[in-house]
Amino acid sequence: MRMSVPAWISLGLATVLVLFSYAVNPDPALLRTALPMLVLLAAIPLILNQMNMRQADRVDMRDFKLYPIGDLTKLGAGTPVRLQGTVEATALKWLNRPNFQLNDKSGKIKVFMFAAPRENIKIGDRVEAAGNLRSFGRKKEKIVWGVKIQKLNR
Repeated sequence: MRMSVPAWISLGLATVLVLFSYAVNPDPALLRTALPMLVLLAAIPLILNQMNMRQADRVDMRDFKLYPIGDLTKLGAGTPVRLQGTVEATALKWLNRPNFQLNDKSGKIKVFMFAAPRENIKIGDRVEAAGNLRSFGRKKEKIVWGVKIQKLNR
């Protein structure tokens, strides 16, 4: 379980504000109210992340048809797909909503994940991803809204 950077910043800012308020006016009632709120501010993102991971664990990759990335241009939006490829780039890992660019030598595609995977996936890893095909932006670039991604054994 991990929290995103914005969640850590929010928790840190709230903690500093509570400590400052208590230093200015040391009233125990403030702590009785604020400390449970700080605990919730930390617990909610952790619980939501755990729920997302459990949902991803239930996804069976065999329910998604395996496609070469180059063939995805022929498919319509909303088509469930499974891909295998090498990670060439990553983004937004700090937000717990990572994006991966995959290449399988027939083409490249971006996979936008709804939840951080349990494994630490980095550039150069060979992975399998499942999700739904979408068109994105003005150019209607094909992307995958991923529901599960996992490393493949080498």
